[in-house]
Amino acid sequence: MAKRRELWANLVAPQFGGPVFPVSVQVEVTGTSTDFYPVYVATRDVKIRRASFAQEVSPDGTKTLGLANKTDSDALIVTAKTSSGLAADTASAFTVVDAKSEWSEGDVIALHYVCSSAGSTAPGTVTVTMELEFLELKND
Repeated sequence: MAKRRELWANLVAPQFGGPVFPVSVQVEVTGTSTDFYPVYVATRDVKIRRASFAQEVSPDGTKTLGLANKTDSDALIVTAKTSSGLAADTASAFTVVDAKSEWSEGDVIALHYVCSSAGSTAPGTVTVTMELEFLELKND
């Protein structure tokens, strides 16, 4: 129990709601078709408060990025963002869809990459950053 208290003591406690913690994952995005890249598996019931991505290169063609709950029939949990033409390493914030913002323990969250027209450059390494809030603390 002491280790769990130490972990929670390091989390940011918002004024209302449960503890908040950051998640940052780097994904190598390649290819010329729609693909999913797992970025997070919910270890507890959580709610996404905000999310953004930054990419290694500025891709051409028509490409979009989003976050999807693979456990819940690929439901997009953010409004997809066009990554084409965004400058490298420029963070672009997702807009969270409130109805899809809560995840159950075990849900698999993935970066949803859609390449509508290929061009010659993929986004390369994409860094996904999320701020998540524990919905409830369980005593195991």
